[in-house]
Amino acid sequence: MQGHFLEVNDEICRRLGYSHEELLKMSPSDIDEPEYGNMVQTRIQELKQTGHVVFETAHHAKDGTRIPTEVSSRVIMYNGEPAIISNGRNITERKRTETTLHKVNRQLNILSNITRHDILNQIMVVLGFLQITEMKVKDSEMAEYLQKIHSGITAIQSQIEFTRVYQDLGTHEPQWIDLDTIIPRQRVPSTITLKADMKGVQIFSDPMLEKVFFNLLDNSIRHGERLNEILISYHLSGGDLVVAWEDNGVGVADNEKERIFEMGFGKNTGFGLFLVREILSLTGITIKEIGEPGKGARFEIMVPKGMYRIKS
Repeated sequence: MQGHFLEVNDEICRRLGYSHEELLKMSPSDIDEPEYGNMVQTRIQELKQTGHVVFETAHHAKDGTRIPTEVSSRVIMYNGEPAIISNGRNITERKRTETTLHKVNRQLNILSNITRHDILNQIMVVLGFLQITEMKVKDSEMAEYLQKIHSGITAIQSQIEFTRVYQDLGTHEPQWIDLDTIIPRQRVPSTITLKADMKGVQIFSDPMLEKVFFNLLDNSIRHGERLNEILISYHLSGGDLVVAWEDNGVGVADNEKERIFEMGFGKNTGFGLFLVREILSLTGITIKEIGEPGKGARFEIMVPKGMYRIKS
């Protein structure tokens, strides 16, 4: 538990190029890269608290070769004393694949950004000339056609803008997010009361989780009609965490409870709830709507065991 090797097998000797005797005079910090080696004591403290940790590191062989490694460690009894047993798995090929994927994604994002920028510029030009034309047209029938053209172009503009958000999905590592800090309280209209007590609740999710609650608020405001109250709560169900978003608006019709999550469905862009489900699904979180039509909407976000923390 002090961080020194007590026993090593032949495989780690072969992989690192050290003899059995050499490794028994060393510690994990001697074979880890400095940035990982400095975390040895932190991991030992975590092991004392939880009994098991899994982490990635990089080992350096005797000849200087760098070996990306996934390590699974747990506490055992060794000669009557608590000790740590660690199993290391070479993940060099996985890291190469990840690097290649990151490079390809970066190139695709650059292409997407350039294309989107050019398209939006042309849309602005078209909208500008269209606005001038609308001002000069006196014929009511022609004005109606121009208005339909205007609506079609602005719809295209919204779709192109959506690609900016969607391309960022999954590009960042998931992290622990404190739900209380991302509730969009400042965006709630004065005519609506929002009640939420999510202090201490954390979810392991994509950094875009904030957009989930922003879109749920936007959905309630747009479709609630007589809405004046929103309640956000949580409870445990069979080991999972359920986060509920409720409003007292008109609710969702029974035949639309699943369709509202489809891309393009709805009176506006049809991207809001589709994006909500996509963001949550990145870390295995699901969402459904179970409210009673006419009495309000109730969205339930189901967070699997291990993907949430509740601190008192």
